[in-house]
This record gives sequence, structure tokens and C-alpha cells, in this order.
Amino acid sequence: MYATAWLERKRATLARSTYGDYRSIWKKYVLPYFGNMPLCRVTRLDVEEFLGSLPEISMKRKNNHGPAEVSFQRCKPARIDR
Repeated sequence: MYATAWLERKRATLARSTYGDYRSIWKKYVLPYFGNMPLCRVTRLDVEEFLGSLPEISMKRKNNHGPAEVSFQRCKPARIDR
């Protein structure tokens, strides 16, 4: 719900390749790690630990997780959706 809505809102302002990278990151890394954890329960430390668990990806790709960190800082009573 929130994650999908956020990604769709960003789609209009992102290059096609960046949008594709964000979408791929959400599906491959973020969702498997956080599952259906409510956003308001995800802490900054959780996000930092998540980012630290991704040593095998490039720095560019890791930097593209930045929007996820910003999104998690907002305590939304929603779940990360698939």
C-alpha cells in the first residue's frame, strides 16, 4: 500500500532506469528483509542494519536505498506491501 503508492508517486519524477532500479531493490532486498513489518515499527537502526547487510551490491545501488530510509523515518500506520 504505502510502498506501492510512494513508488508510483516517484515514477513521474524519476528516469525510467532509476524507477526500475528502485522497483527491483524493493522486490529483491527491502521486502524480503522487512516483510510485512508496519512502517511505524521500522527504526533508523533497522534501516542501517538492513543497508549493512547488503555488502555484495554496488555503492550506486546501495545509495538508491536512500529513499527507503527517508520513507521509513515517517511513521505511517501502514504495512510495506508486495
